[in-house]
Formats: sequence, C-alpha cells, structure tokens
Amino acid sequence: QQQQQQQQQQQQQQQQQQQRGTSAGEQEAATPQAEAAPQAQARQRKAGGRGRNKNNKSAAPTTERAPNDADFDRVIELLGAAEVKERETACNLLACTFAEEAGATPASAGGLDDAECAALATHNPEQNPPPPPPSPACSPPLLAVHKDKLEEEEAAAHEDTCELSSEGQGLGHGASKPAVMEALLSRGVTAKLLALLSDAEPSVRVAALGAMRNLCLEAEGEVFTLLKSGVVNVMLDFIKAECTWANMHAAQQDDERWNLLANAALFVAQLCEMSEEATASFIGTSDVLATALQLIPKCPPEVAIAIAQLILTVSDDNAGCAAQLHVPQDPAVWNDPISNKELPVLLRVLLCGIMLNTCGDAAVPAALPVFAEVLDIDCPRELLALQPSLTEALSELTESTAMVHRQIGVPQEMQKWKYAADAQALLLEQLANLCSENVACDATAGDMTDEKEGDEEEEEREAQEQEMEADDGAATCSPTVALLTESGFFQKVTCKLVVPLDELDEMRDALRVLTPHIEAIRRVQMRALACCSNMLMAMPAHCFTPDVARQMWEAMAFCANQALREYAPDTQLLDAAAAAMWNLLRIAVVPALSPPLVPDVDLVCKIARSESEDASVAGCGMLGIAGQLPYVATSQALLQMVGEALLQRAADAAASCEIVAEALNSIFDVFAEADHNDVVTALRLCDRLHELTPLWRRKLHLSKKKVDPVVFQHCDEARINLARFLKYKAKQHM
Repeated sequence: QQQQQQQQQQQQQQQQQQQRGTSAGEQEAATPQAEAAPQAQARQRKAGGRGRNKNNKSAAPTTERAPNDADFDRVIELLGAAEVKERETACNLLACTFAEEAGATPASAGGLDDAECAALATHNPEQNPPPPPPSPACSPPLLAVHKDKLEEEEAAAHEDTCELSSEGQGLGHGASKPAVMEALLSRGVTAKLLALLSDAEPSVRVAALGAMRNLCLEAEGEVFTLLKSGVVNVMLDFIKAECTWANMHAAQQDDERWNLLANAALFVAQLCEMSEEATASFIGTSDVLATALQLIPKCPPEVAIAIAQLILTVSDDNAGCAAQLHVPQDPAVWNDPISNKELPVLLRVLLCGIMLNTCGDAAVPAALPVFAEVLDIDCPRELLALQPSLTEALSELTESTAMVHRQIGVPQEMQKWKYAADAQALLLEQLANLCSENVACDATAGDMTDEKEGDEEEEEREAQEQEMEADDGAATCSPTVALLTESGFFQKVTCKLVVPLDELDEMRDALRVLTPHIEAIRRVQMRALACCSNMLMAMPAHCFTPDVARQMWEAMAFCANQALREYAPDTQLLDAAAAAMWNLLRIAVVPALSPPLVPDVDLVCKIARSESEDASVAGCGMLGIAGQLPYVATSQALLQMVGEALLQRAADAAASCEIVAEALNSIFDVFAEADHNDVVTALRLCDRLHELTPLWRRKLHLSKKKVDPVVFQHCDEARINLARFLKYKAKQHM
C-alpha cells in the first residue's frame, strides 16, 4: 500500500510539471541529450557493430556487417600476439575463412553445424582449449565429430573475436569473398602463418597448419609463394623432428603432438599434390619418408592414415621414391600389413596404393583381395542403420545445459563406417588409374566426319571403319584388366552406382551433422562412374556379355535419373553418368550384343535436353547410336521421338556449337537412309534443317575466335556435312 501511495504521488508530481511546462534552459539541455542517444548508437555501429549490452551478456548482436580494415588488421595482429590462445584463435578463425573461400562452409566441410562453428570462434581462451579447426584440411581425416557447446556467458567473454568472426562464420560472412582474400593476402597473412610453424606451442602449430592448408586450396598462387619461401625445407625438418619424437615417445598419449604430426603430413601431401617441384624437393633431400613409413605401426590410426597419404602422394609416378623408402620391390613384403584386418580399411587401401606405386602391376594380385573386401561393404545401408544411435547421441547433447566445451565422439561404428567410405573412394580411384594405364585399344570408333569428295572416298571410309571395328573385336585385354574381369570387379564397381539418395537426403534433413558423410557416399558414386568409364575403355567389346552390359546400363541410368530429379538436380552427377552411358553404348554395339542392349530412349532424350553442356552433348551422341539400333529403327514412334529431340537441340539458339554439331551428326547417322523417309516427311526434317542452316553458319562465324580450334573444326565439318545431307535427301525424293 505504501508503494502504491508513493507511485500515485510521483505520477501527480509528473503531471503538475508537464502542465507548468519546462523552462527554456531545460529545453536547451534536453535537446542534445535526446540527440546523443541515436548518435552514440550510430557511432557504435560504425565502430564495429558492437551493439551488445555489456550488462546483459546473453544478448546477441542485432545487426550483421561485413568486416572492415580494422578487423583484418586485428586478425593479423593476433597472429603475432604474446598470448598463446590469441594466436591459436586467430589461426582457427582464418581456417574458417579460407574454408568458406574454398566453397565449402565449415559445417559441410568438417561435420560441424553453425552453432558448433560459432563455438569454435567464440571459445574462451582463458578457460578452454580450442577445438580442432572445422575443415577437413585442418585436422587429420576421420577424427570423431566434435560437439562443442559453450554457455552464453563464456561466449560473450571473448567478444572481440566473436564479432570479428560474424558469429563463427569466418571473416567472409557478409563480404565479397575475393575482397576478403585480397585483404588478407595483401597484409602478408601467408608469411605470418609460415612463421607460426616454428611456434613453441604445438597447438599453435596445428592451427597454423590447418589455416595454411585451406589457404592453398583456395589460392593456388600462394603455393608458389610458399615454395619460394622455402616451406618444403621447413616442413622436412618439421616432420623429421616430429617423427624422431614419435619414435622415442610412441607409448605416450600426447594427442596434441600426434595431431601436429598428422596435420604436417597432410599439408606436405597437399603441397606435393599441387606442385611437382614440391615432390621433387621432398624426394631429393632426405630419408624422412622411410622414417615415417616405419612409424606407421606405432602411431594412432588417424596419424598412420595421414602419413600413408603423404607417402602415397609422393610415390605416385615417382621412381625415386621406392629407393628412398628402403623397401624391396617385392609385393610379398606388404602382405602382412595389407591383410591385417585389425587395421582400419582406409589404412590398408593406402598401403595397397603405396605397394602398387613401388612394385607396379606385379602387386595387383596381392591388392585385389583387399579391394574386393572393401567394395563388398554397403556403406549407404550401414549409414542408415546408424541413424537411431546418432539421433540419441545428439539429443543428449541438446538436452545438456551444464556442458562447457565437452567433446562428444561419434560411436565407434560411425568412425569405422567413415574409414570404409573413404577407402572405397580411394580404391575406385586406384582401379580407374590401373585401367587407364592398361588400355587395350581405342574401343570407341568415333564419328568419321572428315571431309570426303566422291563416292569412292566414302566407300573407302566405310571399309576402313569396318576393318577397325573388326580389329577392336579381336583385341586382347592386358593381364591386369583380364585379372580384374575374371575377379568380377566390373560387377562390384557397378553395384557402387546404385545409392538410395532419397533416404539419405531424409536422414541429412534429420541429422544435419551427417552432411559430410553423405557427401562421402556421393563421392564414391562419382568415382565409380569414372572407374566404369575407364574400365570400358580398357576392355575390347568382345569381353562384354549381354548381362554385364545391361547391368551396367541400368546402374548408370539409375544415376542419371537421380541427377535429373526436379527437387534436387545434380549437374556433376548427370555429366559423369551421361559420359559413362555414352561410352557403354558406343562399345556395346561394336560388335552388336545378342540380345542387343536396349537403352531407354525417353531417358536419353531428357539427357539431350538438359541444361548441362557436357550431358547434352553425350545425350545427342547417344541418340545417334540408339536411332540405328533395330528396335528403334523399326518403330516410327521412337524414331520420331529421337528426331524431334535432335531437331530441337540443333535449332536451340542457346545451345553451344558443340551441342548443335553433335545433334546434326546424329541426324545424319539416323536419317541418311531412304528407309526412314516417312518419318523424315512427318518431322519436316529437311525443311527445318534448311531453316536453321543460315543461323548455324552465323553462330559458327561468331564463335570462331571463342571456341577451341579442335572443337571449331568438328563443328565446321558438321556445317559442310549438313549441306551434303540436304542434297543427298533431295536426290532421294526425285
């Protein structure tokens, strides 16, 4: 009651003051005070957007802004700070920024969601060690997914870093990405990071290595800058010192030092992958590779995988590496490690790759049992089976409120699955390389579009083509490809093409942290398509059976249908599937299979009409082959479908010259004979070709200086053949 009375009295006094009005002096004093608040807020936003109430640490910034010069200067300054945690935090922030620049957000790159990435940039350096950088280039492969959760009070305690990182999204958030890179490079960020490789603190060296790896992925020009600065020699001494420490203290559980060695190995592997100069320098200076190879059985799995990745990269197409490893060129030396099922399958596949690099094709029989074991793993289904346990683990994290920077490792089965998925991708790449190195013959005859004059030269061309096809059918496989065929690797690789993407997409929607794992499955699918294409090129046509050809076509068509989904189109997958289907179709009809391969004409028409240039070219080429198959050539409905699709692409003003040329060549192949003149008449084929002739000539004229000379010659031949085709069809109607 007393409080109510006091409030009533205060209200009465305020009303009396308002009625009396304020004096002139009071009004003049109130005006600048009223204006001071918005001006202070404006200055506050201009100075850095820090509109947070200092008394309320849980309040989030109300506005987002692009980084300015002061922010970039601050990050560069932190790289040379006296405090260890400040240097470490700056490196982690740059790792996030470079990961964004490289086209992958930290969440999709390293398995961390937005909140987790924010926790990375907003950790309290006074209390908590930093989590591993959120990018695959910043940490050893296949480490457990780290779940970091900080209370809002601790997130606000390191406010400067939080603001610089735009809530954990890196400096590129809200700004032009090239501008961010230019601003950092112009301030000498490369030299600063290189200097931190000699930092006394291992955690700083790890963070600097991660930032440099992501920087090289985004700015390839910085690789040459690093090479000129002597980074290879620095890293050689670096790895040698860490290997010496590891050999002396292999029994110690020093995760920080092991992590440092793994990141160093992966960084050097990346340099060697991007520069032959780095590989040559690495090979010719020391025996560090032999020391690292001997260390593999002693170190943790993720470190052993990183070291093996380095040796595999350096030994690829490098004869000098075998001598430096001090390993006899005998596959029997590798039998024990590659057959040891207690080792992660990824490590075993990496060792198989090193064995193939050092021993050559003689090591293929020893590697095939490991390859078969890994390919038999059904990664998509195993990942779907892990969904309940992962959902439970993440729900416990969400419900916990007292957790401060606690690392939640994924179940052991999840780590095992990730090893298998990455092993399959690497294995398929190795198989594709084996096939490309053992090509028996050019199984694809190609289009013979050379300019000919007279009937005699045309007959000579046809005779030469038939002779080449006969030679292709009689060719023999190389021993390596023959062994792959006998071991059933065609079927095993084909099975990797069929992936339940719809179910995996639903799983990703429910568990966003699994995005990188589902991308790993997609990577396996893409590698399988490339491997199938190389296998097709390595095998003569007579090695195919109708069952194998149909199985491969159905699997490739499955991939193409997935890529053409309206709600989730995938251009990369469509390009790879169309290229593989085109190779298969060209090879499978030379000689004709009995019973013949029956492609889906409707699907091929969709591919030909797609927006992707590469897929559309392949689709038009496939229509030219399919239109000559008996089951299509005897059906007017299918012939009209093929002809309409090709005419539409040839007349499309937005289509590239290569698409138009391939469509025209397919029209010449399908409708040259008089047997199809009824369909030619129904389609108004000749009239429509006459209409597009001047447009085609003009398009070629405008594109002459823009198109590759080889492609332009191919297109110009199609222009010449178009005139001849129209004259030839006119004679048929006379």
